[in-house]
Amino acid sequence: MLIGWRRALIINTCFPIGAFGTAVLYRKVSDDTLVVIKEVNMIDLTASERQMALNEVQVLSSLDHPNIIR
Repeated sequence: MLIGWRRALIINTCFPIGAFGTAVLYRKVSDDTLVVIKEVNMIDLTASERQMALNEVQVLSSLDHPNIIR
């Protein structure tokens, strides 16, 4: 779960990406590697925007690549 990850990460920088959210560059404390995590604040979205963001999550979760961490 991402919340557990956040305790082991140090934020480096963030930048807007796509229609929703930001991509945040983190440095993992355990092994000093860099990871990028997309964060979306669902609270401020309309019902339609929330559904589009959830659709994006489904699409992104179906990607299979060695550089994508689950």
